[in-house]
Amino acid sequence: MGTKKIIALGLITASVLAVVVKQKIKKVNQQFDRLKLLPTGLQNLKVVWNDFKPLITFTIDLKITNPLSEPFEINGIVAKLQRIIIYDKNGRLLGVSTPNVGNIKIPALGAFTLSKIPFALDLQTLAINLINYKSLTKDSFTFEGIITVLGAEYKIK
Repeated sequence: MGTKKIIALGLITASVLAVVVKQKIKKVNQQFDRLKLLPTGLQNLKVVWNDFKPLITFTIDLKITNPLSEPFEINGIVAKLQRIIIYDKNGRLLGVSTPNVGNIKIPALGAFTLSKIPFALDLQTLAINLINYKSLTKDSFTFEGIITVLGAEYKIK
C-alpha cells in the first residue's frame, strides 16, 4: 500500500470517528438538561479546624435520576463528573466537592446513587447564610453537578 493510500485511509477513518463522537456528545448534551441531582443521605458530620478556621465536613449520598426513556452513560474516557457544587437558595456558593467519577450508568427511567461524596464547608459562611433563613427545608440548598466532556463543561441541576 502506498503512502498516499495510508494517509487517505487515515483521514477517512478520523473523519468518521469525529462525526460519531460529535453525534454522541450532542445526544448526551441534550440529556444533561433533563437529569436531576438530589441529596439522599448525610453521614460523618464533623467540625474541624483548618488554619484556625472552623470547617464542617461531611459525606453525602447524591441520587442522579434519569426521567428519559433511554439510558444515560458516562464513561471515564470521554466524560467525567468533575465537581459537585452546593448553593444556598439565593445562589451563593457554599461548597465544592471534586469526586472525579468516570463510570456512571443510569438506566432509562431509573436512578444512580453516588455514595459518600466528601464536602468541607466554611462554618462561618454557612452560619451567616443559615441565620438569614427562618426555617430549613430541602429547597434551602441547591446541588449542581459539573460534567466534562472532552474539555467542555455541562451542568446537572
